[in-house]
Amino acid sequence: MRPRKLRDWVKLALATTVKATGLGRACRTLRTRAAGARIHVLGYHRVVDAIDVDGPVNPSLCITADTFRRQMTQLRARFVVLPLSYVVRAVNGEIELGRDAAAVTFDDGYRDVVLRADPILRDLGIPATVFVPSGFAEASGRARLLPHDRLYAGAWA
Repeated sequence: MRPRKLRDWVKLALATTVKATGLGRACRTLRTRAAGARIHVLGYHRVVDAIDVDGPVNPSLCITADTFRRQMTQLRARFVVLPLSYVVRAVNGEIELGRDAAAVTFDDGYRDVVLRADPILRDLGIPATVFVPSGFAEASGRARLLPHDRLYAGAWA
């Protein structure tokens, strides 16, 4: 772990002050009243036990299960977490939101979404949408890899 620089200490002190005083919450409330609630859509790919920067899986597509749990805990504390279908309805003006909302999505339908992300999401009561590329269901061998995974694996090899 690298030693903290002065800038890091200043940022930490400011963040602690904003949280302790409730200034952040007050600013969000004023912004929501003035401009309406914001909707955030978070997109994930892979949830892994550990990120191997020298491995055959693109590390920029990965998040560890521990980090994912921390993010989901923070997300649930700060936002109304909605299924993606409700977000679409809110964007279309069919649903009015009283505070900022978020939706969780996963691209590419990797198995680790079921193995690692789903238990965390269920434990925290967070809905999520998984986009599954159905064209690869019947493929075998290297053809079963998504094109970006094939490209990364080839570059890594």
